[in-house]
Amino acid sequence: MRNRSIVRRAASLDTVRLFQLPGNPTGRRQLTFAETPSICPFPIKRVYWLHNLDESEVRGGHAHRQLSQLIISVSGAFEIELDDCESKRAYRLESADMALIIPPMIWRTIRVLRPHSCLLVLASRPFEETDYIRDYREFVRAFRLAVPIPIERSRVRNSSP
Repeated sequence: MRNRSIVRRAASLDTVRLFQLPGNPTGRRQLTFAETPSICPFPIKRVYWLHNLDESEVRGGHAHRQLSQLIISVSGAFEIELDDCESKRAYRLESADMALIIPPMIWRTIRVLRPHSCLLVLASRPFEETDYIRDYREFVRAFRLAVPIPIERSRVRNSSP
């Protein structure tokens, strides 16, 4: 049975953050890292990656009621299209030192731009099917009934897509 509960807070695209990860970007051997809470603003409860993907493959097509994500293209390239019911914005991830933070209640569509790409996802919650909204009309209804999340300027700087 599907969970029809409505979240109490809704995010806007203004709460999404695209930023460069710290590390050593020079030389033949490079190191990039993410840690909590200085880089990743939430405790990491699950890590997974999408890999060996075909070019032009489309993933996502859902929103999360409560889960936040920090995503990194560790190889290859992705276009991440985000939708908050009021506007849409696309981000291109094609470097292992760039990260995108997606708060709850943002619809995402992920397009693979290069063959054999790999997308790493750090998630704020363990997997719970009831956290997913897989029907866009249900997402719009839930978003319209939710209370907006106030925009807080985090420690993470925002870069233009």
